[in-house]
Amino acid sequence: DDYLTADLTQLQFTNTTGSWPDLTGATVKLYIYRIVNEVFTTVIANGTVITPTGTGQRVDIELPHAKSILLDSTPWAFGVVAILTDDSQTTLRSGDVIVTLHPYGETTP
Repeated sequence: DDYLTADLTQLQFTNTTGSWPDLTGATVKLYIYRIVNEVFTTVIANGTVITPTGTGQRVDIELPHAKSILLDSTPWAFGVVAILTDDSQTTLRSGDVIVTLHPYGETTP
């Protein structure tokens, strides 16, 4: 599957407390990664700041099929990272990625 804004299936990350730094002008990236047999693999997707400040801060990330197809059912982790206008970086959210196998044999996160 793909996760695109045009289909209303983009990945959305919201901070209801407004405790993220001011994201005005920030660049946001999603890193999905794993280490298997000492080999580091990463998939990177670009994000868009929707609401930069206040309660309800939000970033959206599109994960096109060309990237989601790279994910298999082995354990993955993710980090949503913002590069702020002063070039500092902060992780907004992180966690595990679970990829499930569709009955017809393709995988999706």
